[in-house]
Amino acid sequence: MSIELEDAVRDVLRRATSHVIGSPDERDVARRVTRRVRRRRTAVGAAACLAAAGLVGGLALVGRDDEEKSVASEPVASTDPPMCEPASLVPFRPTVMIAGWTLPDEQWRLVSDAHVAVWSGPGGIIEIWNGIRDDLPVPGRADRMITVLGHQARLGMISDGYSVVVDLGATRCERWAIVAHPGVTENELAAVAEGLEMVD
Repeated sequence: MSIELEDAVRDVLRRATSHVIGSPDERDVARRVTRRVRRRRTAVGAAACLAAAGLVGGLALVGRDDEEKSVASEPVASTDPPMCEPASLVPFRPTVMIAGWTLPDEQWRLVSDAHVAVWSGPGGIIEIWNGIRDDLPVPGRADRMITVLGHQARLGMISDGYSVVVDLGATRCERWAIVAHPGVTENELAAVAEGLEMVD
């Protein structure tokens, strides 16, 4: 115990015992007062620790809130194709015929709401699907790549035939699938797709 603390203890003892009949043992009182001083110091230290911990926790929460706000404020790029108006006419036409077939007399017209046009011949059918449909027949894997209307296109098998998918622009309405059902071979579909030309 420091000299200053001992003097303070003695002063407290004198004041505490000046009016008591049969003063208690000085050493016993000194021990009790010393314990009070230690408890007070311990309580002050604990309060300071709690205050510091609260300040650190508050700063951490503020930092986390700022980080979350920063992340939330960043724009998220959409991967969905731009919206578009579905076409009513197919913008291209065939120039290559399958043996026994005849070329369409007029521009292919998509069936309303179905967004599909049909070209049929002896023993087979070719369908032209617009990409506005969510169930566009896309081949699971590309058996080969071919050039359709100046664009690279995937040709591959689907559940009931073959399909060629070509993107003529950035919107889903500019995506097309030329689909061959049983009766039309993969090579015949490739020849028809490669011979397509845009309608003036």
